[in-house]
Amino acid sequence: MIFPPTLFVSDDSYIIGNLAPSDPDSITIPDTIRGGEDTSVIWSAATDPDGNLDGYIVERSYNGGSSWSQIYQGRSTSTTTTIPFGTQTVMFRVCAYDTYGEKSGWRTSANKTVVNNRAPAAPPSISVPLSPAGGDKLTITWTASTDADGNLEGYELERQWDGAGAFTQIYKGAGLSYQDSIPKGEHTSVVYRVRAYDSFASYSSYTTSPSRTIDNNTAPVISCDLSGDLGEKSEGFTIPYTVSDAEQQEVSVTERVGDLVKRTYTATLGEQATFEITDEYFQKILNGAQTVQIV
Repeated sequence: MIFPPTLFVSDDSYIIGNLAPSDPDSITIPDTIRGGEDTSVIWSAATDPDGNLDGYIVERSYNGGSSWSQIYQGRSTSTTTTIPFGTQTVMFRVCAYDTYGEKSGWRTSANKTVVNNRAPAAPPSISVPLSPAGGDKLTITWTASTDADGNLEGYELERQWDGAGAFTQIYKGAGLSYQDSIPKGEHTSVVYRVRAYDSFASYSSYTTSPSRTIDNNTAPVISCDLSGDLGEKSEGFTIPYTVSDAEQQEVSVTERVGDLVKRTYTATLGEQATFEITDEYFQKILNGAQTVQIV
């Protein structure tokens, strides 16, 4: 007669045979394990010939397997543990157990060297122009981060439109500024944020700018056929011009020669206007070269 490896006597005096669960087929840990950070451990499910698999035990070793400490017991096939900063190496192993306490063999991970690297500090500040204009460019600047390990490598700059949706990376590099383009009429506001990273790809927290309202207004246009040197003048003269505005908004126009203002008025868009430099006004202008302005 062949008996199973383990026999149990039930409460009603029956002898029960029980086989241990199978070993978990695999155990998976990250390629890079960082000191001071959480590390995930994942393993494949075991099987049990008696159908009474009850859970798993996971252990961790910091000395190449010379000694082990339990970090998990339960029915999940994954767990997370924090690796203390300064740890040199770490490895893990897992076994399955059943309702009778019978255990499988151990499935052991590779012995990993721990990367003891601290993330850079966040950039202290970020600066964005107060009134970005649609259709123009603006320059974002930020102050340099520090890194306790001396391996700061660069910065990532991200942008968000209209106060909603995901941030999009628009720059990655060692610089402390970036010139961005603001499309005309497509957005009403913009926010930027920047973070530092080091040579181990550890990232700081973000430093975020205030939201900036985008000015999508188009400047009015003053069209005039006269330009450049108007030559010498000894008496009054006139300059015809036309004012237009893409948004059909009210436009205030000032006519002047040098610092001497002739008038400021609200222009009629699309109609020809005239800067009348009358004899009386002309007499008030100082002798010498002067600049005629319609602004």
